[in-house]
Amino acid sequence: VARREVVGCLALLAWWAGGALASPLGLSGDWYYRTWSTPEGTGWSFHHTYSADCAHDLTEMMRLSGTLRYAEDQTEGRTHQHLAPTLTLDVRNDLFCLNASGTTTRERDSEGPDITSSSLDLSLTSAWQRWPALRVSYGRSSSHDDQHPRGLDQESNYANASLSFSLGPAGGYYNWRRSEDEDKVSGSRTTTWGQLGRLEATCSLWNDRLSCLLYTSDAADDGE
Repeated sequence: VARREVVGCLALLAWWAGGALASPLGLSGDWYYRTWSTPEGTGWSFHHTYSADCAHDLTEMMRLSGTLRYAEDQTEGRTHQHLAPTLTLDVRNDLFCLNASGTTTRERDSEGPDITSSSLDLSLTSAWQRWPALRVSYGRSSSHDDQHPRGLDQESNYANASLSFSLGPAGGYYNWRRSEDEDKVSGSRTTTWGQLGRLEATCSLWNDRLSCLLYTSDAADDGE
């Protein structure tokens, strides 16, 4: 990871915090240096990390936040760098709560290929009180190196939905999920899905408590 990329991300975050959003910018850093000596020889390592955080309320119901993480590990003859900016949007009202988050990661190793990873995650949750509770989520991610041909090239995605309710002595829950993983190097693809349903009801009979439970589940895997 070139240092100009780190400086550029920090400058953009600082402009966003101070100029565009007029919000405080939090900065922190850690440094750790050690040396050692053994009968086989001497050595040293230096680990340092930096983070910057900023958040701003766009409205009473919308909040935008950003973070930047940078870490570097140095030993004699080797350097490993890690840069990860993240942007998150939260929306909350009387009907639903929405969270959207995206991250891009850059890793550079002086003794190996550079790796770029990215991910996007979305979740929507109901906020109403008397209706059945609903939650839906979706996400996708990818990771690849800079080799030609590539030794790492993967993509994945997932989707999940659940519904639950409680009406007096009766209650129920249903969940559906699906995920897909693809390895473009080996040419393999795996798809997994499943569902789970549960229905419960209780009643009082002859001073005893009678509980009834109906449970069903199903799952499947499809690999190539």
